[in-house]
Amino acid sequence: MKKFFLLFLCTMCCSVCFTSCFNHSTRISINEDDDYYKFSALYNKLQSQEIKNYINEHIAPDNLDGDYIDVTTTLEDATNFYIKETPGRLKIIFNKHKNSEASYQRIKKMCAGIKNILASKTAY
Repeated sequence: MKKFFLLFLCTMCCSVCFTSCFNHSTRISINEDDDYYKFSALYNKLQSQEIKNYINEHIAPDNLDGDYIDVTTTLEDATNFYIKETPGRLKIIFNKHKNSEASYQRIKKMCAGIKNILASKTAY
């Protein structure tokens, strides 16, 4: 009986651990009005480095480093935006009045790419 109970306990524990470690629930929100473009995403923490690499490719030659990013940044081309990135979470706020149309299109295109990456990874 004790062996059965221990086996049951181990099975339940592993099941909970597996579910929490590999939960692929992704949520993406895009809000836009005359003043701001806002992008936020909640995703699997294991995708954080891939998302960070993608962002760095699109803001090059600038670069965002670290496990936790919470900064308003101005890129070399004068694009200015707020970004907060922690493992499994991303928020970008872009002020349309402080930026050019080209900067707006750049950030919007980058966010669309992030959305595509996250959508393709949750399809399996």
